[in-house]
Amino acid sequence: MKCKTAYNPLLRIAVLQVGVLVLAVVRVAAPAPPEHPSFRVQQGQALAVTEIPVWGDREPLLRGRVHEVEPAAHRVAVYIRVGGGWWTKPTFAEPATVIEPDGTWTCDIATGGLDHEATRIVAFLISAADSPPLMQGEGEFPAALSQSVLDEVQVVRTYRRRIDFAGLQWHVKTGSAPLGPGPNLFTDGDDAVWADGEGLHLTLAQREAGWQATEVISDRTFGYGTYRIALRAAAEEFDPRVVFGFFTWDDLASEQSYREIDIELSYWGVAGGPNAQFVVQPFTLPGHRYQFDAHYGDRESIHTFTWAPDRIDFASIARGTGEPVEQRWSFHDDRVPETGAEQVRMNLWLLNGEAPTDGRDVEIVVTSFSFEPLARATAIAGERDATPTAISLENYPNPFNAATALRYSVPTPAHVRLSIYNIAGQRVATLLDEGRPAGAYLVRWSGVNDTGAPLASGAYVARLLVGKNAFVRRMLLLR
Repeated sequence: MKCKTAYNPLLRIAVLQVGVLVLAVVRVAAPAPPEHPSFRVQQGQALAVTEIPVWGDREPLLRGRVHEVEPAAHRVAVYIRVGGGWWTKPTFAEPATVIEPDGTWTCDIATGGLDHEATRIVAFLISAADSPPLMQGEGEFPAALSQSVLDEVQVVRTYRRRIDFAGLQWHVKTGSAPLGPGPNLFTDGDDAVWADGEGLHLTLAQREAGWQATEVISDRTFGYGTYRIALRAAAEEFDPRVVFGFFTWDDLASEQSYREIDIELSYWGVAGGPNAQFVVQPFTLPGHRYQFDAHYGDRESIHTFTWAPDRIDFASIARGTGEPVEQRWSFHDDRVPETGAEQVRMNLWLLNGEAPTDGRDVEIVVTSFSFEPLARATAIAGERDATPTAISLENYPNPFNAATALRYSVPTPAHVRLSIYNIAGQRVATLLDEGRPAGAYLVRWSGVNDTGAPLASGAYVARLLVGKNAFVRRMLLLR
């Protein structure tokens, strides 16, 4: 098997495993892995990663551990995503990694090509009797895989170069092969993307390697609130193939269309058509996209969207010399995505990766970015199904980043108090303190205290008091 045991600790980032605890008959996660700006981890219950190589490491080993399962009866199937496709690791000859008697496992995830530039890694816990599918660049896993997977871990790795802008750090996207969107070649060159007193500069230019796009990714998530940029870009002068995007994206949320909310400036290949749009993905669904004409000239334009649990309000405004330009649109239905581990992205790229028809380089300047959170978590009564027969409390996702949904039920009318405590037993937030009729309810909490200030990463306990009966749920907040 092409799995190594020796390693250089200076080239590895250690991650504490997430274990399994039981608290009031609820299975929950143990303390989180330490934060690192180069990756995000979604651990499993029985499967965890303990060491993750940084992006670009040419000799990386992925290490992990299993919990509460018999090592000899199980294997770990590891895959990496490079250039839009999944690849089996370590080799086709041995596609499943053996688990040692002590529960640890180690796998080489860079056995050729551009493996060291993989942006995502997944590890599946499977039975030793199962054969994992062999992947060689396919975009999706076969449906049959889900029938044999017992648990999984997902890792997102981001890029080496980071720049400071608007009081935040931003990762700069790059790669040796074309990446989405487009696909395009992305560069992190100092002359391609930079920040100065004027703002954040993104370029789209022809260089020695060909046409190269640029993209930056926030190093943190924000949650519900108002996202705002100020921009200097004459959208009406864009080549039909040029696209500027300001959006949210969560690599680990395919079931919610990656929590993608977009403000985009582009003619989308059709000269003379609408050159701007607001989108809540998927854009193919009726009512998920609003297109309009944007004529900003040399004026600064302001672009915002306010994301709440039940609606998203968009606006693009330009004022200054000439007539004011203003567009607004609201999206509100049951398909508003929940917040999770999404990050903010801004990019400048080419439709289908094709060179602009006018052959000209493009540069835009984002003069500011800001975010204003909603004041606090919002309590929302859920759809009433049959009257619950017992008191319950659960939350999803857990661990969580920007927000989590606490679902509770009461079988009879009662006074209900839902509070959050830190691990020292101090109450940090009260989400609900009122009478409730029988029913099932939902409260979204965005990891803030009663004053609206964000809380630090760590373990918290949600305590539901229904009359004199108390129920608790242990949660893990990852910033």
